Amino acid sequence: MLAALVDWLSEPEHTELRHSFVVWLREAFFATRLPTVALPELHELEEVRIMLSERVVSWTEKWKQDGLRAGLQEGLEQGLESEHRLLQRLIRRRFGEAAAARSVSALATIRNPAVLEDLGEILLDCPDADAWEARLAQHS
Repeated sequence: MLAALVDWLSEPEHTELRHSFVVWLREAFFATRLPTVALPELHELEEVRIMLSERVVSWTEKWKQDGLRAGLQEGLEQGLESEHRLLQRLIRRRFGEAAAARSVSALATIRNPAVLEDLGEILLDCPDADAWEARLAQHS
């Protein structure tokens, strides 16, 4: 579509209109839609068309990668929250509310899912709340 606009406005009498489109693209369109992207100086519509044809693919790939990273991080956070909640429920059920309350701050510092899984197994092996809290202290 931009190529068609470049062709349509290629005549010298459209110089001011071409310039107006470039200003609008740079200051309104790109500035609001691509605020973190550093753009080169653009003076002509043809420069905008060339720049877009060269960069759109790489931008799209970067945005996909950014989205994947953000999604993975969000999934990890949700998984950690679930592990923390499950351990809290199991501690409460096994050793009571007081032991569960004392475990909250130590569990909150643990960000490794494998450690939380290990603690779930350790919880089953502990004979009492004191033993649990001692083992928890070794992991936090």
